[in-house]
Amino acid sequence: MIVINRLACSSEFSAALDAVEAGRDVRRASWPEGMVLRKQNDRIEVIRPGSEIAPPWQGPSTDESDASDWHIVQIS
Repeated sequence: MIVINRLACSSEFSAALDAVEAGRDVRRASWPEGMVLRKQNDRIEVIRPGSEIAPPWQGPSTDESDASDWHIVQIS
């Protein structure tokens, strides 16, 4: 289980966590196209295009938790 102090995170990252918990995909603008975080099987996984392997997300780095370029992926 990952424990995150939301008071020490950017508001964008906190909103991204809420979205993931609600079943939405999130990503950073700086990530490769198609790479997202997704909640599956009661864990947050890193989804990469073209890969059948979805490793568990190990929790945010300081760069990720401070970032302001998080956004919710729009369903098309």
